[in-house]
Amino acid sequence: MGFSLLKKSLKQLGIIGLTLLGLLIFTFALQQASPIDPVLKRVGDKASEATYLQVKAELGLDKPIVIQFFQYVKKAVTGDFGLSSVSQEPIILELLRVFPATLELAILSIILGSISGIILGLLSAYFANRSIDKLIRIIILPGIAMPAFLLGLMLITLFYGHLEWLPIGGKWSSSIEYQFPYDFVWSQISLIDALRSPVEGALKDALLHLVLPVSLLSYYTLCSICRITRGAALAELSKEYVSLAKVTGNHDVSIIVRHILPNIKSTLIILIALNFTHLLEGAVLTEVVFAWPGIGRYLKEAFLSGDQNAILGGTLLIGTCFILINMLSERLAKQTLSNQ
Repeated sequence: MGFSLLKKSLKQLGIIGLTLLGLLIFTFALQQASPIDPVLKRVGDKASEATYLQVKAELGLDKPIVIQFFQYVKKAVTGDFGLSSVSQEPIILELLRVFPATLELAILSIILGSISGIILGLLSAYFANRSIDKLIRIIILPGIAMPAFLLGLMLITLFYGHLEWLPIGGKWSSSIEYQFPYDFVWSQISLIDALRSPVEGALKDALLHLVLPVSLLSYYTLCSICRITRGAALAELSKEYVSLAKVTGNHDVSIIVRHILPNIKSTLIILIALNFTHLLEGAVLTEVVFAWPGIGRYLKEAFLSGDQNAILGGTLLIGTCFILINMLSERLAKQTLSNQ
């Protein structure tokens, strides 16, 4: 038993390692294929040939491609992505500054979207082809047919432009942010910083800035989870054990909670994990639309400025999260199935 568990764990670690290696090869190939010369980016157009060659040697770009790759892997493993060509700050520090903001959006959105999506999906399945089911399917239709950035722009136009109910642009209003003490230690998560802040009105301001981006992301999560939950629940409702439960006098809510949910739990785990990774991937457009200072906006600015180190560091971070979350969800789903 112990040997079998060890063997499975080692196999899982091996798969994770190979997947991460594939990601490193992909990002390294992107770096090599880029038309931007990192040496020229650093020294400028007017540098002498001697200066150019010196900086090239310092960056290790004068070595064979295989040596460059091993150096790249070593730096990536230790979190050394080099310096930003724009700010001249270490990339790892910049990522630590922007990634918590993306996580905040993703975690809030996955919680709200998952809970509401599962509830609506179960209701839609239980009342299939009736008024409630048709209403729910109409509600989720825009989330299936409409691009997120387009709906985001519509929300901004309505709630910020016309009604002026909600703010956009960053995590704080400038009038609130300027009141923070000079020595305030930021966690980069707006709700935590607001709760720790001595500034009056900081929590309300943070919540108002979260409403639009979280509403958009949680809505698309809701649509995805609702649709799959409905299909999985419909498949379970057609089985004999549900008919037997109804005959024996079980209440509708009891049938859903005690019978339907446990049998679709593994599907929901994988579905929620996939949606969470999609939230991290989709952060680029959402953060650009709402000017949210997370990793998506950071990558957009890095692409526009040609900051290769920032692009590679951000891509590796999101890719690693994607791989680890998918592996974890698969493990949890298998464990759930084995316990049934």
